[in-house]
Amino acid sequence: MQVQLVSSHGMLAILEVLEAYQLGISAQSSSSNSSSSSPQTNAVSLPGPAGGVGRKASGMSMGMVSSLGLGSLASLGSLGLGGRSASGASTTSSSSSTTSGASLGITGSLPVLNTVTGIGGGLSAGGREVVLQLLKIVNLLVTGNIGFLESFCLIGGIPVVMGFTSKRFPAECRLEASNFIRLLCHTSVLTLQMFISCRGLKVLVDLLDEDCSSAAHAPLVAHALNGISSVFDLQSPTTKNDFCRMFVREGLLDPLSGALLNVMANVNSTSDGKAKTSNGPDGIQGAEDWREKNNGEGGMKMKIIRILLVFSQVSQSDLHVRHAVGTRKVVRRLLRACELLEPECLVLMLKAVKHLSMNVSLLDVLQNANAIEILVRILEEQASSPYSTEMSNHIFQTCFNLCRLNKSRQEEAAQAGIIPCLQRVAETQSPLKQFALPILCDMASAGKSCRLLLWQHDGLTMYLRLLEDPYFQVSALESILSWLQDEPARVEDELMKPKAIRSVLDCFATAKANPFENLLELFLKLTRMSTRMTTAFSRSAVFFRKVADRLGHNTKPVVRLNLLRILKSVCDAHPNRGILVERYGSGDGLLGVVEGLSRGGGDGAVLVRELAKEIIPMLRPGLKPLLSGSRAGSRGVTPKRMRRTASEASAVNPGTTGSAVTVGVAGGSSILSSGRNVLSPTAASKVVTTRPKTRLRDIPWQGTGRTG
Repeated sequence: MQVQLVSSHGMLAILEVLEAYQLGISAQSSSSNSSSSSPQTNAVSLPGPAGGVGRKASGMSMGMVSSLGLGSLASLGSLGLGGRSASGASTTSSSSSTTSGASLGITGSLPVLNTVTGIGGGLSAGGREVVLQLLKIVNLLVTGNIGFLESFCLIGGIPVVMGFTSKRFPAECRLEASNFIRLLCHTSVLTLQMFISCRGLKVLVDLLDEDCSSAAHAPLVAHALNGISSVFDLQSPTTKNDFCRMFVREGLLDPLSGALLNVMANVNSTSDGKAKTSNGPDGIQGAEDWREKNNGEGGMKMKIIRILLVFSQVSQSDLHVRHAVGTRKVVRRLLRACELLEPECLVLMLKAVKHLSMNVSLLDVLQNANAIEILVRILEEQASSPYSTEMSNHIFQTCFNLCRLNKSRQEEAAQAGIIPCLQRVAETQSPLKQFALPILCDMASAGKSCRLLLWQHDGLTMYLRLLEDPYFQVSALESILSWLQDEPARVEDELMKPKAIRSVLDCFATAKANPFENLLELFLKLTRMSTRMTTAFSRSAVFFRKVADRLGHNTKPVVRLNLLRILKSVCDAHPNRGILVERYGSGDGLLGVVEGLSRGGGDGAVLVRELAKEIIPMLRPGLKPLLSGSRAGSRGVTPKRMRRTASEASAVNPGTTGSAVTVGVAGGSSILSSGRNVLSPTAASKVVTTRPKTRLRDIPWQGTGRTG
């Protein structure tokens, strides 16, 4: 019967008492700040100790609350809680004193409201104790009873109780109010939604901005963290992005990141035996007892990190959240936490930092906060940790985002000692190679200090090994060329070693179709930068055979053009042209392929056709010089018969018929030429046989000489 009485009428009375107390405190604050021009008009405060009326009345009220319960709250007005009007008359009503507990309702709570309002800002310690007991009774009634809690929220109890979380009120009242908020956030979805609609997020942020090392304030921080987690876990049409923006508007990230550092500092002091124990005021557990009940600071750290992880994920798509998370103060706190967290929590924090690194606008902030140095140190320290795989995954992705296409960060990472870590990953079959190898390949062009560190860690040999990987052939060869361009002498000496030459030629010979197209530009650049490497290519039969095969089967004009350019560079650098002709001058070999391209090759590419015509004379067989007094040997090539010119006819004695006339070549060079054909300059002389002109009478007619 009493429970039904409280649920229908008593809750409103309690609410009005608490609200009146808040109004009294607000009036006291405003009156203390204003000028005292008319002090006679102020509310009359409680009598002093001499009268003893106020303390006696408050003590009587405490006894009534504890003995009679909520059913007799209406009689508080008749007990003379100490309130008097400005005229000195008592504000208690005789009619309200005769009201029974069964008829408690809106009218029964009005005397209570009038009494507390009359007291104003002069409520004594006994009055605060009454309010504290009322908050405890409210929490006692709504705990485990959803109906009571929802009814109390519907009559406007949330804003009133939330007001007692302010720092203006004693710690005991704040703790009871935070307990009520904890029930709101964890009892039902409806109460949580009503709490949010009453601007409860601001209250959670204010509760979080406390020193968690204090026994009185640690529960407030815990309740705030639990409430924030419940808000993000709420299944509603409102998205996490909207909740994040609301929290950002209330200024959550600054106290949240500060709370993380405070919790870790408190854990460190506790582990060293320096934690301070305190029983606290009445109704508050000691710090150690409270931490044990709430799983200690470890649970708080995990909750804070998960909340920060949500913000880092939302920052990728929300500009306002990104600007709030990307402040220098917050980022430095997050990275500082990474240095102090244990491995289980560190994994989640590194994941949050990884999400931040995916925003281009935050890369400079991370760099200025020494993120690269901290991450590399964690990578080395946690190499043997059970969580090393997950940590390496997040760290390598973060370093990839930071170092990609930024030479200053690449140089900073190299100086921080990331090269050995990257090389260890590159030598394995780990999926992290896709993040480690691009960083290594970019370092060759990052700067002199990077190349010096690469040389100390045998980076050039690593690049040569990467030529065997079809996915990183192009990147490795680009790194070699960049290093060769900056330090040609030292790099070229290494490349001229047989093993290095074999690696480069194998890369050219075994490259797949798609990578091969990208490699051609790099090989062409290599042949132009290093004459020694080009000469080494010209001595390889595999190289020419692969060129002939690619020219014959690849139909892309760009590929053919680059192949012909490379072939021309190699032929120009070959020390013995005769060997080229002897090995590759046959019509069914390389020469035949090039001649086919010079005639059009089916694709009609003009540049390919013209370049092929320039290469043909380098591969086509030419004349060999004759020894004096002897004919061309059996291996010699018979030159093409040439037409006589008018100058040749005048040089021959007309009276001589059928005789051989020797035309001397002055200076050892040939002077006979016809059209485009020029005799070999090495021939010392040539025998020219002239045939006499046939006269008309010397021509045998058809009938002459026939036998009858």
